[in-house]
Amino acid sequence: MVGPLIDGYLTEIGKGMFAKLGRSRNTGLMPPIKLFVPYTIFRHVCNIVVGYGGSLSLLKKNRMLVEITNSDNAGKVFSPVRCKGDNLLRKRHFDKVRENGRNIYKYSGRAAVVVTSTTPIIFDYNTKQEKLTILFYVQRYDKDDFSLDATLQALLNSNQVE
Repeated sequence: MVGPLIDGYLTEIGKGMFAKLGRSRNTGLMPPIKLFVPYTIFRHVCNIVVGYGGSLSLLKKNRMLVEITNSDNAGKVFSPVRCKGDNLLRKRHFDKVRENGRNIYKYSGRAAVVVTSTTPIIFDYNTKQEKLTILFYVQRYDKDDFSLDATLQALLNSNQVE
Protein backbone atom coordinates (compact mmCIF):
# COMPACT_ATOMS: atom_id res chain seq x y z
CA MET A 1 0.00 0.00 0.00
CA VAL A 2 2.90 2.37 0.62
CA GLY A 3 4.08 2.39 -3.03
CA PRO A 4 0.83 3.59 -4.64
CA LEU A 5 0.28 6.10 -1.83
CA ILE A 6 3.73 7.67 -2.31
CA ASP A 7 3.25 7.65 -6.08
CA GLY A 8 -0.02 9.50 -5.55
CA TYR A 9 1.71 12.23 -3.55
CA LEU A 10 4.50 12.50 -6.15
CA THR A 11 1.84 12.74 -8.86
CA GLU A 12 0.12 15.59 -6.99
CA ILE A 13 3.45 17.42 -6.66
CA GLY A 14 4.06 16.88 -10.38
CA LYS A 15 0.55 18.06 -11.28
CA GLY A 16 1.19 21.25 -9.32
CA MET A 17 4.30 21.89 -11.41
CA PHE A 18 2.53 20.87 -14.64
CA ALA A 19 -0.22 23.42 -13.94
CA LYS A 20 2.40 26.19 -14.06
CA LEU A 21 3.45 25.15 -17.59
CA GLY A 22 0.38 26.73 -19.21
CA ARG A 23 0.37 29.47 -21.82
CA SER A 24 1.58 32.21 -19.50
CA ARG A 25 4.69 34.12 -20.51
CA ASN A 26 6.38 33.72 -17.12
CA THR A 27 9.79 32.10 -17.25
CA GLY A 28 12.38 31.56 -14.57
CA LEU A 29 11.49 30.88 -10.95
CA MET A 30 7.80 30.03 -10.62
CA PRO A 31 5.57 30.98 -7.69
CA PRO A 32 5.92 28.31 -4.98
CA ILE A 33 3.48 25.44 -4.67
CA LYS A 34 2.38 24.64 -1.11
CA LEU A 35 0.93 21.28 -0.12
CA PHE A 36 0.07 19.53 3.12
CA VAL A 37 2.07 16.29 3.30
CA PRO A 38 2.21 14.15 6.46
CA TYR A 39 5.71 13.58 7.80
CA THR A 40 5.50 9.80 7.44
CA ILE A 41 4.71 10.21 3.74
CA PHE A 42 7.41 12.84 3.21
CA ARG A 43 10.03 10.46 4.65
CA HIS A 44 9.21 8.00 1.85
CA VAL A 45 9.29 10.80 -0.75
CA CYS A 46 12.77 11.72 0.56
CA ASN A 47 13.90 8.10 0.20
CA ILE A 48 12.77 8.04 -3.43
CA VAL A 49 14.37 11.38 -4.32
CA VAL A 50 17.66 10.60 -2.55
CA GLY A 51 17.64 7.11 -4.08
CA TYR A 52 17.53 8.69 -7.55
CA GLY A 53 20.41 11.07 -6.79
CA GLY A 54 18.80 14.00 -4.98
CA SER A 55 20.23 15.54 -1.83
CA LEU A 56 18.67 15.93 1.61
CA SER A 57 19.76 18.49 4.19
CA LEU A 58 18.35 19.41 7.57
CA LEU A 59 17.90 23.09 8.37
CA LYS A 60 17.39 24.18 11.96
CA LYS A 61 15.28 21.66 13.83
CA ASN A 62 12.03 21.70 11.94
CA ARG A 63 12.96 22.11 8.26
CA MET A 64 14.16 19.64 5.66
CA LEU A 65 15.45 20.65 2.23
CA VAL A 66 15.45 18.16 -0.63
CA GLU A 67 17.07 19.18 -3.94
CA ILE A 68 16.94 17.53 -7.35
CA THR A 69 19.82 18.97 -9.39
CA ASN A 70 19.81 16.73 -12.46
CA SER A 71 17.14 16.51 -15.16
CA ASP A 72 17.63 12.74 -15.52
CA ASN A 73 16.98 12.28 -11.80
CA ALA A 74 13.90 14.52 -12.00
CA GLY A 75 12.67 12.44 -14.93
CA LYS A 76 13.00 9.29 -12.81
CA VAL A 77 11.25 10.79 -9.78
CA PHE A 78 8.36 12.10 -11.90
CA SER A 79 8.39 9.17 -14.32
CA PRO A 80 5.30 8.68 -16.51
CA VAL A 81 5.12 5.13 -15.13
CA ARG A 82 4.75 6.53 -11.62
CA CYS A 83 2.48 9.43 -12.66
CA LYS A 84 -0.29 7.59 -14.53
CA GLY A 85 1.33 7.93 -17.96
CA ASP A 86 1.72 11.72 -17.93
CA ASN A 87 4.99 13.56 -18.49
CA LEU A 88 4.58 16.23 -15.83
CA LEU A 89 7.84 18.10 -16.51
CA ARG A 90 7.05 19.19 -20.09
CA LYS A 91 4.06 20.55 -21.95
CA ARG A 92 3.53 21.22 -25.65
CA HIS A 93 1.22 24.01 -26.82
CA PHE A 94 -0.98 24.04 -29.91
CA ASP A 95 -3.05 26.77 -31.58
CA LYS A 96 -6.38 26.02 -33.19
CA VAL A 97 -6.37 27.23 -36.82
CA ARG A 98 -9.40 27.13 -39.12
CA GLU A 99 -8.37 25.75 -42.51
CA ASN A 100 -10.69 24.57 -45.33
CA GLY A 101 -13.66 24.45 -42.98
CA ARG A 102 -11.84 22.28 -40.43
CA ASN A 103 -10.06 23.01 -37.21
CA ILE A 104 -6.39 22.09 -37.35
CA TYR A 105 -4.08 22.23 -34.36
CA LYS A 106 -0.62 23.64 -35.12
CA TYR A 107 2.35 23.41 -32.78
CA SER A 108 3.04 26.79 -31.18
CA GLY A 109 5.75 26.05 -28.62
CA ARG A 110 6.50 24.26 -25.39
CA ALA A 111 7.30 24.80 -21.75
CA ALA A 112 9.57 22.68 -19.60
CA VAL A 113 10.71 22.47 -16.00
CA VAL A 114 14.47 22.99 -16.17
CA VAL A 115 16.63 21.15 -13.68
CA THR A 116 20.34 21.86 -13.30
CA SER A 117 22.70 22.43 -10.40
CA THR A 118 21.92 26.18 -10.53
CA THR A 119 18.17 25.76 -11.17
CA PRO A 120 17.14 22.78 -8.99
CA ILE A 121 13.73 21.53 -7.97
CA ILE A 122 13.57 22.25 -4.24
CA PHE A 123 11.26 20.60 -1.71
CA ASP A 124 11.28 22.75 1.44
CA TYR A 125 9.45 20.83 4.17
CA ASN A 126 8.39 22.26 7.52
CA THR A 127 8.09 19.28 9.90
CA LYS A 128 6.18 21.22 12.54
CA GLN A 129 3.39 22.34 10.21
CA GLU A 130 3.78 19.37 7.82
CA LYS A 131 3.79 21.83 4.91
CA LEU A 132 5.74 21.22 1.70
CA THR A 133 6.83 24.15 -0.48
CA ILE A 134 8.04 23.32 -3.99
CA LEU A 135 10.29 25.72 -5.91
CA PHE A 136 11.31 25.18 -9.54
CA TYR A 137 12.27 26.96 -12.76
CA VAL A 138 10.43 26.96 -16.09
CA GLN A 139 11.76 27.77 -19.55
CA ARG A 140 9.40 28.46 -22.45
CA TYR A 141 10.17 27.98 -26.13
CA ASP A 142 8.41 29.22 -29.27
CA LYS A 143 7.45 27.09 -32.28
CA ASP A 144 10.97 27.36 -33.73
CA ASP A 145 12.42 26.10 -30.42
CA PHE A 146 13.93 29.46 -29.47
CA SER A 147 13.85 30.23 -25.76
CA LEU A 148 11.78 33.16 -24.55
CA ASP A 149 14.16 33.94 -21.66
CA ALA A 150 17.67 34.42 -23.02
CA THR A 151 19.33 34.84 -19.60
CA LEU A 152 17.93 31.55 -18.27
CA GLN A 153 18.91 29.81 -21.52
CA ALA A 154 22.47 31.17 -21.23
CA LEU A 155 22.62 29.77 -17.70
CA LEU A 156 21.37 26.39 -18.94
CA ASN A 157 23.87 26.36 -21.80
CA SER A 158 26.76 27.16 -19.44
CA ASN A 159 25.76 24.15 -17.31
CA GLN A 160 25.80 21.84 -20.35
CA VAL A 161 29.36 22.87 -21.24
CA GLU A 162 30.75 21.92 -17.81
